[in-house]
Amino acid sequence: MENTDEKNQMGTPFYEENEISPKRSNVLTVFLILSFIGGALSFLNNLIMGATYDSIKLFIEDGKIPEALSFMEDSFNLMFSAGKGYYFLSALFCLTSFIGAIFMWQMKKLGFFFYSGAQLVLLILPFAVLGVLGLGEILLTALFIGYYALNVKDFR
Repeated sequence: MENTDEKNQMGTPFYEENEISPKRSNVLTVFLILSFIGGALSFLNNLIMGATYDSIKLFIEDGKIPEALSFMEDSFNLMFSAGKGYYFLSALFCLTSFIGAIFMWQMKKLGFFFYSGAQLVLLILPFAVLGVLGLGEILLTALFIGYYALNVKDFR
């Protein structure tokens, strides 16, 4: 017979539920909120871009770009050289990054690895597919992963 003092009704060890949760600093909270915002917006952006890729590409190829946006022609050409799959793949890694931030909000180490891995893929993917790598993206990714790495010791 099982000792009910050691496990709750769901069968999980009782001590895990009553363990004192580590405190999240105010700075970590701000970083995580920024990660939530960035991850959610990037996920939506890439998902919408992947879903509307063919329509937008056709619109641009038919010359229906307003004259005011003609200066962006090179940018449009670069965007559409990636293919629809690029945007869906980016959306997947943005979602993975967002899930990692949720885990870190809960002070779980697993979140750091989800977030960091996804962010590194999102940093490398544009370079691998488009040949583009921005200094701003490198610095921002390094800042967030670096700050989270300093705090991972406090996660459980």
